[in-house]
Amino acid sequence: MRARPLRRETVEMSGPLVDLAWTAAAIIAFGGCILRGGVHRAAGSIAGFVWALSLSVDRFDWAAERVLLFVFDLGLAGGLVWLTRTCRAPWLILTAASAVLLVVNYGVYALHPAVGGWAFVSVSWVWSACVLVGLLWGVVVGPGRVSRP
Repeated sequence: MRARPLRRETVEMSGPLVDLAWTAAAIIAFGGCILRGGVHRAAGSIAGFVWALSLSVDRFDWAAERVLLFVFDLGLAGGLVWLTRTCRAPWLILTAASAVLLVVNYGVYALHPAVGGWAFVSVSWVWSACVLVGLLWGVVVGPGRVSRP
């Protein structure tokens, strides 16, 4: 038997259990940060807003989905990096760095379309999960060092 060539298609990283776990983690992260107040509230609000926008793009299956997601994630990264100017908490730095790497992932995929769709999707999931982990860390720990200008 001859081996079949690999097909280039995107990997569907979804299912009822994955969607439920992702939604539960997002609600805990965003809601917990918003309830903590201060820098937590700002980070949770920005991330929650971007998450809601990305869900609307995903549900309507718009033609320019990747471009819109790039713009949303660029806004998330910019907002989180801006927050690191006032608070140097490790959880916020991890969250902002993960958001920046998510934007870099879009750039690499745009510049090198030869990268498989599965690589783009899997790396996007990794950095998105790191953003959630950073926010969950922020829910658990104190506010961190707040720099006063």
